[in-house]
Amino acid sequence: MTQTHSLVDVDVEEKDVACRTHAGELIRFYCEPCGACICVVCAFQQPHHDHDVSTFSEAISKHRHALDGLLGRCRDRAEQLRTHLELTARWAVNIRTAEQQVYMYNYTGIQSWDAWVRGQHGRGHSYSMGNI
Repeated sequence: MTQTHSLVDVDVEEKDVACRTHAGELIRFYCEPCGACICVVCAFQQPHHDHDVSTFSEAISKHRHALDGLLGRCRDRAEQLRTHLELTARWAVNIRTAEQQVYMYNYTGIQSWDAWVRGQHGRGHSYSMGNI
């Protein structure tokens, strides 16, 4: 649901969805030119009063094929997004693992270098960063 749209199960002929404009009125009609679900009061007021208005069930029957096509494409897209999210999660794990391996490699290398330097210093060698 969004701020301006309500979700309606099109497999149910009539649904008690409240009109956003007229308190206490239920959506029972569909305005073809506006592509809007409207109540009986909306049907007799601007901008819908001179538009082609049908009952909600007639509109569902008329637009069923298009709605099914859109629903199918939405489901396909949702599946694609789920697949991308799963891949992203796996890559995130791989990246974290690689970061840890790089850290451990560098840490081990620094420890080895430090031990080597200390060993050389014990033999009377003196090192500074300029000598290395």
